[in-house]
Amino acid sequence: MNKNRARIKLQYKALYSEIEEILFRHDPIGINFGDNTDEYSSEVDTILPRLKEASSQADVLDIVHEEFCRWFD
Repeated sequence: MNKNRARIKLQYKALYSEIEEILFRHDPIGINFGDNTDEYSSEVDTILPRLKEASSQADVLDIVHEEFCRWFD
């Protein structure tokens, strides 16, 4: 695990795991093969710090969308 991910996990605690699990369950880009539960960790690393910018559900959706476009575009 890289130092940045360790710092983010420590800072956000259970929220990190919850967001990671939500992304894995909903599998927005089709990479859930059942046993690769950490596949969305990189995206969580960049989504979580940005959530403080959000003031609505729409803002959260925009952040998630922007990060997925950044990672996979």
